[in-house]
Amino acid sequence: MTKTMQLTMLGAAALMTLGVGCGRGEKPAQSAQQRPTPAFEAAVPAEQGQAGQYGQGQAGQWGQGQAGQGQGQAGQGQAGQGQAQGQAGQWGQGMGMMSEQEMCSSFVQHSNLRVEDIEGGVAIIATPKSGVDLSTLRGDALHIAYTMSPPAGEQRAARPTSASERCALFDLGQTAGRSGVMEQANEIRIILLAQDTTGVPALRNQARGFVRQWGQEGVQSGQGGQPQNR
Repeated sequence: MTKTMQLTMLGAAALMTLGVGCGRGEKPAQSAQQRPTPAFEAAVPAEQGQAGQYGQGQAGQWGQGQAGQGQGQAGQGQAGQGQAQGQAGQWGQGMGMMSEQEMCSSFVQHSNLRVEDIEGGVAIIATPKSGVDLSTLRGDALHIAYTMSPPAGEQRAARPTSASERCALFDLGQTAGRSGVMEQANEIRIILLAQDTTGVPALRNQARGFVRQWGQEGVQSGQGGQPQNR
């Protein structure tokens, strides 16, 4: 065997040995399907929690955000979320004992109402009357909000068929695409957002109609005493 052939064979053997060594050092490729992935729920907030933002208690954080009150106040609303939920649940236990008219009557009896236009809808703002504690007004509002938007897993009660037991505030709740309650300073706000921009004027007019129907003053007016429409 010539020297040239010996060198060629030795070179081929060396390459084979190198290839085997590299193969032993590598781990087999793992397909994308085999690789463990973090649970989807860990990266995305629970849908149930998000849906609850538009009902009682939790709606406080949503209302502040939509009204543009700022990061700090929105954070305060979130911090109080658990307490508000608990209060709403307590009021919910006695839901069947009061009609819509009775709930609205209690709310109005304890509050001074005014209407304020907000982006995409309207806010009915209630402040306690003289001698009324804010907690009483909060209870009235949560009672109403619980009935309008029950928590996830609970069915909304059928509205009364008798006109004497119905309240226009609950008509607003049906007209609005989203509704909620928030507390700011010494005020309780019922936030109502239209389903789309075309429904905003009608929703605002309905809100003013409710306030006028219950004999309240303070409807926000624009120039010439006409209600503002944005």
